[in-house]
Order: sequence, then structure tokens, then C-alpha cells
Amino acid sequence: METWFPKTGHRIHVNVFDLTRQQHAVIDRKRQSIFELVDYLRAEDLLYSANHLFQSYRMRQAPEVFFETMLSLFDVFEVKNGSMAYQHNALVEDLMVVAKEKRGDLALVGGSDAHTYPPVASVFTMAPGKTWQEFLASIRRGECLSLGLGDGLHESPRRRLPKHREALPQVSDLKNPEHTPREKAQHIFFSLMSVPLFASGFPAAVFTLNYAKQVALSKNLTKHFRKKGLSRSREG
Repeated sequence: METWFPKTGHRIHVNVFDLTRQQHAVIDRKRQSIFELVDYLRAEDLLYSANHLFQSYRMRQAPEVFFETMLSLFDVFEVKNGSMAYQHNALVEDLMVVAKEKRGDLALVGGSDAHTYPPVASVFTMAPGKTWQEFLASIRRGECLSLGLGDGLHESPRRRLPKHREALPQVSDLKNPEHTPREKAQHIFFSLMSVPLFASGFPAAVFTLNYAKQVALSKNLTKHFRKKGLSRSREG
């Protein structure tokens, strides 16, 4: 779920687990405010996590204020994300390791954030349990590990293009029952319209710029939090 801080407009992505359709409908209404959303998730005793913590951070509030607020709202944090830069993942993990040492009740998880098949499970969460219910219960208790390597580069637009080409015959196949004729026509139209953009390198250029901004922001925040004594140091 995408939710927001009402005053700053700061976007936060939240994973919610083991919910019903009815709960999903309520969550969709509550997500306009992160505070209303979390109040509902807690009232329903749902397991939820904060994803890629600083992806949308734009210095609209002091970093330490934002971080402390998030600690008051969440018990489960994604510290490894396959679509984010290494610098961002390291920043979040260093913050959360220190926070967990102080609080002791935080769960640190990971996910590939894959939008195409190849990166699936490149980053993942390991927790004990013979069933998915036991697996989620272990995460709720903080008995889990985040594993894998994420550099954010696996989702490069140029890497998506081959998968885009592979999908086109499937959605345009008139005998494919998974799509209506209207859906097939829409898929073909937008696929053909996007090819010149991919070929020109424009998406790759935008991706590279955003990636560079992500790295720069993560480095600045890392220095800031270390000066405040809120983050561990990887030096030495």
C-alpha cells in the first residue's frame, strides 16, 4: 500500500500480510494518512512492514524526526531491497541494527522488489516455520534474517526491454483466453508506443539520474545519522 504523511506529502510503501478482502477495502480508504492506516492495522492485529525507508525522502522534516516517527509506527522494517542502491540498503540496515539493540522488538526483513522475473528472490527473508502462517509468526517475533544482494541495477529499463518483447506475443495472441480482445489491443498499442522510448535510451537516462540521486541522498543521510549516534559505522 502507498500511504502519505498528511503534512509533508512524504510517500511510504507498506506491505500488509494475511489480510481479507474486507480489510483491504478499509485499508484502501485509510491509506491517505499513514497515521490512520497504522491505527487500523494495529486494531486489526495485522502484520505490516515499512519498505525502502528513504526512497521518497525529500528533507521536508529533520531526518531524525522522520526516523523516530517511523519507529513509533512500525515494528517491521525492510533493510534490504533488490531495487534500491547498496548505499540505501546499508543506511537503513545500519540504522535498524542500532535501533533493534535499543528496543529489541524490531523485525528486519528483505525483498527483491522484482518487477521482472530474473531478480525474483535475489533478496529475501528467511524465518523458521513449516507453513506460511508459522513463517509470518516468526517475523512478527523478530526471528528472521534478510539475505541477498541488491544494487538496484537489475531493474534497468534496458534490462526490461527483452522481457517486454517476450510478453508481447502472449498478450497479442488471439487464442490466449487470459486477455479480452480490448485488453490485447491496449497491450499492443502501448507496447508499440513504448519501443521508440526504450530504443532512444531516454528511460535509461532517467533511471541513471534517479539512481545517482538515491546514492547521493543515502550518503548524506549516512553521515548525518552517524554524527547523531543513531547509526553504526562500517569503518574498520
